[in-house]
Amino acid sequence: MKKKLVAILGVAAMLVMIAGGTGAFAQDKGPAHPTLNYNGKSKKVANFPHHDHQARIGDCQVCHHKDKAGETPRACKSCHGDKADGAKPKMKDAMHKRCKGCHKKEKHGPTKCKGCHGRK
Repeated sequence: MKKKLVAILGVAAMLVMIAGGTGAFAQDKGPAHPTLNYNGKSKKVANFPHHDHQARIGDCQVCHHKDKAGETPRACKSCHGDKADGAKPKMKDAMHKRCKGCHKKEKHGPTKCKGCHGRK
C-alpha cells in the first residue's frame, strides 16, 4: 500500500512540474518595477508595474512573445531598440501598440501619456 501511495504521489508531482512549465516561464519573476526608457530624448520614462501585470495576466508569453516556455524572458530592449530593425518595431512603437492595445481591449489600465509616463 505504501509503495502504491509513493508511486501515485511521484506521478502527481511530475504532472504538476510538467503542467507548471507550459505557458509559463522559469521562477525568475524579473524586476518588480522596471523603467522603460525608449531613447532618453522624448517623454519621461515609463515606470512599469511588472509584478502587477504578471499577477493579472499570468502568462509571460503574452508580452514576452518571442521567448519560449521554460526560458528566462529577455528584456524588451533586447529585441526592440531605439530604431526599427526590419520586422521588429522600435521599443516605443512596440510598447505603445502592445500596452495601449491591451489596455483598450481589456478596458483596464492607462491609455493616455501621463498614465504611464507621469508615474513614479
